[in-house]
Amino acid sequence: MEINVDDINLGDLDIGAYGYSVLQLVIAPALKQNQKITDEMYSYIVNPPAIYACADDEAENMIEKAHERHVANKGKSLKLVELIKKEFYEFMCTESDYYKKERSTIGGNINVLITGVSAAIATKVGNVEIGVITSFVVCFITVLSKMGKRAMCEYFKA
Repeated sequence: MEINVDDINLGDLDIGAYGYSVLQLVIAPALKQNQKITDEMYSYIVNPPAIYACADDEAENMIEKAHERHVANKGKSLKLVELIKKEFYEFMCTESDYYKKERSTIGGNINVLITGVSAAIATKVGNVEIGVITSFVVCFITVLSKMGKRAMCEYFKA
């Protein structure tokens, strides 16, 4: 018998809220309600609280202790999230010398991405010349990356 993990619906397992991942418990509901994802929400990824499938009397004590550990480390995980965001901003949105090599490496490898995407589209489309598809992909990726970079830089601005 084969089991495909993607076919498992956690809601159908009837294991309660503790059976869901932090992303399903914290991030997804916030996005559905058009809420801004806060640093505290990101900290759940760095410092997730323990997740239990049951909450009987014996498990209550374990859950409470796990929650206390989570709260005790919350400041550290929030600091880590802030530092990661700061480094991401420095890498993507500034011309700092610290990330100069990485930026040039990624910029130099964009042609590999464009070639790969163009070839994949060309095999599906069939009769269209690869040059036409490559031109379209270059324009699309250029515009999309500029818009995405600008939006991310604005979002992560200190």
